Amino acid sequence: MAPAATIRHRVDLAMTFVDTAKGGPASGLLKLFRDGDTLPFRQDSGGTALLLDAGREDFTLRVVMSGYEPEEMRVAYADLDEHMPHVEAELIPLDLIGAELFTFAGDMPGLTEVDAVRIGPTAWTVQETDERKRLLTVHSLYNNDITAKRCALIAVDESAYEPIDIVKRLSKGVYKLREAPGADISGLYVARRVMGKARDGRYLLRLPGDLTGARWLLRTVTADGAVFRAFDSAGAGRPPDGGRIPIDAAMKGG
Repeated sequence: MAPAATIRHRVDLAMTFVDTAKGGPASGLLKLFRDGDTLPFRQDSGGTALLLDAGREDFTLRVVMSGYEPEEMRVAYADLDEHMPHVEAELIPLDLIGAELFTFAGDMPGLTEVDAVRIGPTAWTVQETDERKRLLTVHSLYNNDITAKRCALIAVDESAYEPIDIVKRLSKGVYKLREAPGADISGLYVARRVMGKARDGRYLLRLPGDLTGARWLLRTVTADGAVFRAFDSAGAGRPPDGGRIPIDAAMKGG
């Protein structure tokens, strides 16, 4: 009997999905589209979607997952790892009845970015940085790792924050950043950013409403720079099911 043939496949793209409000993996019934056409994929036990032998031409990926807003992103292979191309889709949960979410939505001409961080003490503080190598070393209060890629360095007076993107964990407490952080940041808290969406002058941001007494900083970015607004979820009451809060309703900061 002839030996069984071995079929080998090339992974042309690995896709993971994150829940922007909770920060953990997003899960649900998944459909993918490539430039508008249905995109066949395989999904492993951890929820990662894999494109096998699909070629490596740039395309627009549309992600439709039950329980989340649809998301579109551009897949540009020149920006991805040659050996294992990977993208992470940031999915905003739907504001369903009982979801306990604060929804900020509306129009803001010229808006290019919107996100938020929970302010106050966190599990991580900055120990040192290496600007040339784009390295960040942190102290962990609970000896745990930072798992989020989108993070922020919170100013001492909690009036602003510097967004940072973590590329990968190098060793315990040491992380490679996409860009070098600002100078003199030792002792600052590191927090996860809750990512929103800003397109064509419209924005959408949803914050978890089940964190008792949580205080937040909301950041909007236009050509004029970044503006920070404070939002106290304790003073806002229970999140209204399906209700939307204009982002200007949050108190304008410095």
